[in-house]
Amino acid sequence: MRLFKKAKETMETQENRPVMQHDLPKNYNGAYKLLGKNVKTPIESAAGTNTLVLGPPASGKTFSYVYSNLKKANDHSNFLIYTVKADSKQYKKLLPYHTIIEIDISKRQLDYISLITNTDEAARFFDILYKTSESVIRDNVRVDMSYALEDEKDLFVKAAQYSIETGSCSYEQILKEIADVAEHNDRFTEAVVTGLQTLLDQVKPDKQFVSAITSIINSLRTVRNIAVVLVGSCDVDSYLYSSMFLDQFVYQYRKLLFSSDGSIINVVRLIIDEAASAYCDFDLLSVDAGICRISVDFIYQDVSQIKRMYPDAWGEIEQYGITRYFQNIICFGVPLYETVKFIKDTAELPADFDFHLLSRKQELLFGLETDYKWAVIDKPEACGE
Repeated sequence: MRLFKKAKETMETQENRPVMQHDLPKNYNGAYKLLGKNVKTPIESAAGTNTLVLGPPASGKTFSYVYSNLKKANDHSNFLIYTVKADSKQYKKLLPYHTIIEIDISKRQLDYISLITNTDEAARFFDILYKTSESVIRDNVRVDMSYALEDEKDLFVKAAQYSIETGSCSYEQILKEIADVAEHNDRFTEAVVTGLQTLLDQVKPDKQFVSAITSIINSLRTVRNIAVVLVGSCDVDSYLYSSMFLDQFVYQYRKLLFSSDGSIINVVRLIIDEAASAYCDFDLLSVDAGICRISVDFIYQDVSQIKRMYPDAWGEIEQYGITRYFQNIICFGVPLYETVKFIKDTAELPADFDFHLLSRKQELLFGLETDYKWAVIDKPEACGE
């Protein structure tokens, strides 16, 4: 292993450095991550095993990291993979012993409103829906709806409460209760009702494709060798649907876990490829997920995407350090300015170190396996190219 201790390295010395190797503990028989060509880390407990992967386009984030981890997976890991590059044949090839379940986000396959069981969950549902919408599309024009936020939220929570009391918290029942509540309360104007209905229309389930999120969770929790592939894209609708799924998945997973016998047969590897195309409660994904034996891989092109999407969480990172959320950081390719600054702030690098000296077969690794210093190591062997 070569750590950054010298003032300068040439391409020749980097390519001929000693090969870093970090194997699993002796007699370990559980889930693990492949961080580099010869670097593995155990994740059987899942808590505190999240990984941040950074790299510009075509730097190897998918082929070298995601696909290699799938190809090398044992039967102690189930997978939930969010991707905008879905290829069913490729996943079946990489995971030949896993059952592949593919969910196309664009088809609105999941009914989230039916998961609401109390007013706290209703308020939480509204908040995440609003955060991922921020502005509502009306007549193809984006309109800032923040002025009506509290009225819309209160109306939704009241309607959800009445729907729950009827024993039918569904999209259709919620709309009926919204109309009834507004009719008997002057506070909820026509504009508030229309705004809320427009907001909810974004998560109206298509009954032709509705599938239960609880059945997906139970499969991942209780059946070995399951891989759920969540197919998204980079458009506005996909951003909303993928964000709702990831949020509800972790929230409902934890809820079901603590309301059942608590058994989990396999660690779940949650891999969020192109994570900037999906929003979720950062604390929920990076902290609560670990409690449920879910190990998360966040894959971004640049740290500026994280700072923009999660300013509060980034403030925590700046105050307490990156290990508050991530055990390991992997950097591929020549990073953009914000990422270079982040790398230098995380651990000391020589002032004249040149990222261009890294070959296409190399990566930067920071974390437990490198004693929390930056190290140049070989990438996992690329798969699927």
